[in-house]
Amino acid sequence: FMIVLDSMGGNKTAAVTNIRHYLAAEWKAKMCGEEGDEDEYEFTSKEMKTVRPQKPEQENYSDCGIYLLHYIEMMFKSVAQYYWPSSIQDLSTWFTIEEISIKRDEIARLIRDLSDEQN
Repeated sequence: FMIVLDSMGGNKTAAVTNIRHYLAAEWKAKMCGEEGDEDEYEFTSKEMKTVRPQKPEQENYSDCGIYLLHYIEMMFKSVAQYYWPSSIQDLSTWFTIEEISIKRDEIARLIRDLSDEQN
């Protein structure tokens, strides 16, 4: 299955379709022999479900990168939790807006520290 996590909301139908087409092309290129090979695979919504959980979303138009980093960090803290679609339908209490603010400050501090080291 595929998890859609857009911090701005929305269902990203076009992006999901593009990913499905890409996966089908990769499958064909790497797993199939000649044209018309029976091993072709279509990554339709029937074969590969799309999960669009409720989740914390950004309140502005500038925090998408921070949300992306935090989504990934949260997923890697408990990878096994994301094995089954039924376990990730509601992530609305996954983290707080304050955690995003802290992450933004940490990243800004890291950039300043690295800049100071370079000069």
